[in-house]
Amino acid sequence: MSIPFYKFEIPVLEAIDTKNGEATIEFVYDWIRKNKKDFFEEDPELLGRYKEGKGQIIWQNKIRFAREYMKRKG
Repeated sequence: MSIPFYKFEIPVLEAIDTKNGEATIEFVYDWIRKNKKDFFEEDPELLGRYKEGKGQIIWQNKIRFAREYMKRKG
């Protein structure tokens, strides 16, 4: 079963915190890939892509969604 996007909120905040509150999405991707390997071990499906291999990488989509959701929450 896939990890819901909201489970990525804390890792996203941790990544942003390492850059004093201002981090690019690419930095967040890289930081999570290096520091949160347990997400990928727990759910290898996250490494796949939407739309049969042609769409966005699943875990990156969840990161973007979690980041956007937190921005809107304030």
